[in-house]
Amino acid sequence: GVNHGYTCEAGKWGHEQLQHPDRLYYPRLTENGNTYELGWDEAIDQVAEAFAHHQGDKFAALVTPDATNEEAYAVQLFTRAVMRTNNVDRHLNEAQIAVERASKASLGRDVSHTHNLQEFFTDIKSTLVVGPSATSTTKVPSYWLYHSRIYREAKTVVISEDNYPLGWRAEVWLRPKPGTTTTLLNGIARQIIDLGFAAGEPATAPGYNQWLESLAGYDLDRVVAETGCEAAKIKRAAAIYATGGTEKPGDGNPASMIFNTAAHIGKPELGHRADDATDVTLACNNLALLTGNFGRPGGGVLSSRGPANYQGVTDMGATPDLFPGGESVGNDAARARFESAWLRHWATRARTRNGFVPVQSLPATQGKTISQMIDAIDAGEITAMYIEGTIAGKEAAINPRLLDALDKLEFLVVADLYDSPLAKKADVVLPLASSLEKDGTFTSLDRTVQRVRAAIPAMGEAKSSLEIVTQLANRMGYDLPSRPAGSVMNEIAQLVESYGGVNYARLERGGLSAPVTSFADPGASILTTGADGFATINPSFIPVAR
Repeated sequence: GVNHGYTCEAGKWGHEQLQHPDRLYYPRLTENGNTYELGWDEAIDQVAEAFAHHQGDKFAALVTPDATNEEAYAVQLFTRAVMRTNNVDRHLNEAQIAVERASKASLGRDVSHTHNLQEFFTDIKSTLVVGPSATSTTKVPSYWLYHSRIYREAKTVVISEDNYPLGWRAEVWLRPKPGTTTTLLNGIARQIIDLGFAAGEPATAPGYNQWLESLAGYDLDRVVAETGCEAAKIKRAAAIYATGGTEKPGDGNPASMIFNTAAHIGKPELGHRADDATDVTLACNNLALLTGNFGRPGGGVLSSRGPANYQGVTDMGATPDLFPGGESVGNDAARARFESAWLRHWATRARTRNGFVPVQSLPATQGKTISQMIDAIDAGEITAMYIEGTIAGKEAAINPRLLDALDKLEFLVVADLYDSPLAKKADVVLPLASSLEKDGTFTSLDRTVQRVRAAIPAMGEAKSSLEIVTQLANRMGYDLPSRPAGSVMNEIAQLVESYGGVNYARLERGGLSAPVTSFADPGASILTTGADGFATINPSFIPVAR
């Protein structure tokens, strides 16, 4: 697919994961200090009866961004239609949250890549790479950065404190002092204006005009003094990016892409950084607007997030404020549409005790983000949670504040592949199937929906989140039929406009770039800016490898 035969990082180097010594094979219950394995029926009974005490905003769920689209859809459906709360979010670190916030603020929606990875082979002529090492943070996409340099003679500007090969090979490598990356980006923007390289069309994105006015304070002397970068390099970086690598004024220059890795700022394995991921991302987006690089082949902004299916899990509504497809939970028309599809599965009465009742209407108030969930646990407002473990059970991927807070919950269920730090705190642990053991879809960094196929049977009695949530919902009186992942995608296509043209038959012929609104729609390889922010779709350009 989009990786031209290369597997992802975990697939290429993670062969030990399936039979890792810490792999979980059977459900596990911890009670009164004792831990023992139990069968699935008994485990589901335990979870259902316990969750019945916590219906409403006392409950919360966290979805791993490594889940399939179908799994994420099922978990958020369970949270909203069975537990009646919008307290659902993804495992995200502070930098990832900051990049998401900035994307929504400046572009109107959260997308990891506004263009398509295939453009590295067909259209990329110039790339501005900003943030921690692209090689360390986005291994497979970084291959294509080098590919575009070797085979397309694309020029590269690197802005990074990290000492890595792309910086050595770049036409310009700028290493700003810690905490000054945003100042440097704004200084480059000021130079683009002073050199006469700014686009003629004014942008209308939120906050853009205020940013434009602020550039008056970023004269070259100030930027050199604050960042420690050379004036000549700053000017050349501005010229390369603004002209698509030609460094010549005038119309007809190719587009330039920004490769933003700010979501990886401050990761423990990469060292501490003082840059603010929100400000860096806003500056990157505004630079693309200033130069007219949205909507042009070879342009746009790529904001890598890390997890395999961040984009898909976000699209599927694993967010506290948005339904699948990005409509607000406060939107009456959208809520009515989802109520019609979801609430008809309820029986006349719930099958659990403890005052648990069928949901009559979906909650209209925004739920809590992962950061707010932690505060709510500390305050005793959230008392039970369902949490999916992060990839490979890596402790570094788990919010340390969350780990500390979990001991205060009355009941915790963790679905995980491994006996991770999360699993060790759970009352009930449910063994989770890996991506090699289940069917579904992922939506890649560049919004390409692709099939995930089970290569081997699940180890032990591990199950996918889709199977787990289906069993749990049925045990609680919500009649959710047991169905394959393809059937779930058919339901998603009926309810989510941006996935309206996705089904497994089409995916057998190749990936589809979301938004893809109908079966006649080839998909949107490029998203362009519109009057109301970043919402207009340009489906006319379909990259073809050559």
